[in-house]
Amino acid sequence: MDWTLIGAVAEILGAAGVILSLLYLGRQIRSASLADQRARYEQALTEATAWGESLATEGDLAEIVLRGLNAGPSALTPVERFRFNASIIKMFRAYEKMTVYSTEGGVPAWGKKTFDEVFRDLLGFSGFQNYWLERRHWFVPEMQAEIDALIARPGRTVSALYEENEDKSKPAEGAL
Repeated sequence: MDWTLIGAVAEILGAAGVILSLLYLGRQIRSASLADQRARYEQALTEATAWGESLATEGDLAEIVLRGLNAGPSALTPVERFRFNASIIKMFRAYEKMTVYSTEGGVPAWGKKTFDEVFRDLLGFSGFQNYWLERRHWFVPEMQAEIDALIARPGRTVSALYEENEDKSKPAEGAL
């Protein structure tokens, strides 16, 4: 064997090593990207869950929020309105994170869809929509477009189901 042949074999082996290294690096980057997606989704989910937990454990806050959702802020005292707004913004900020992360490719599509459906249900409450309409300028344009599209989308929401169930629980007129 002459040195030219040995050099050519070494170059081929070196090129194969570079290709294998690049494949390994690509796999590591993809793995890190998926882990980042999960972490971002979990962060937004944790914030939304904390909002729900605060309503579940603080009965007076839950009553204030439900009254504010159904009747709007005019049905609340100034202190209750402050608590309502401080509570509701937590959910809006969690949704904002989910929206921004998803536009950056940082959230799995199924995670964003789940948040969209929950938010669509909440937007069925007039108080939630009023809050949004008064404060939409506080949020990023991507979120403004997303929520406006959710509001415009036809279909039943959880608030409609609450109203139906409430109507069924009331005695019919003349039934007494």
